Amino acid sequence: DYYEDYPQYENGVGMLRSLYDEFVSALEQSGPPENGRDISVATGAAAYEFMCALAKMAEKKYNNIKCRVYKIVNNFFGETITVAGLLTAQDIMAQLKDKPLGTELLLSSSMIMRDSDVFLDDYTISDVERELGVRIRLADNDGFSLADAVLGL
Repeated sequence: DYYEDYPQYENGVGMLRSLYDEFVSALEQSGPPENGRDISVATGAAAYEFMCALAKMAEKKYNNIKCRVYKIVNNFFGETITVAGLLTAQDIMAQLKDKPLGTELLLSSSMIMRDSDVFLDDYTISDVERELGVRIRLADNDGFSLADAVLGL
């Protein structure tokens, strides 16, 4: 209520609220995944708790979804950089190596340079898939895209 219609995207308040509303709406309109889902999400420290809450919401609605969320510390640019869009493949690979990831790793499309498949440190999506042994799926920064990715649509 404090932010009224929450148009303040610059500081993340409006962005997270919109993402939440869209994710809830998408879950309400969807059905359960046919074969279930065992997936992981990697995000920055800033959105970690928020993403955990969304993952739990999906797991609660559909008992055939397992969604782990991993907080990636930004060692490349420094630990004070906490947004997902500035994470690098090197940090993702180092921190997720040997972790249970399921069949798919969801990443924000903001981690990839525009119109490419390259992270900020010049590694590609294929490099990360090969290193971690899991398929990567990108989700845009909206709740509908994230829900589709979680549900495997």
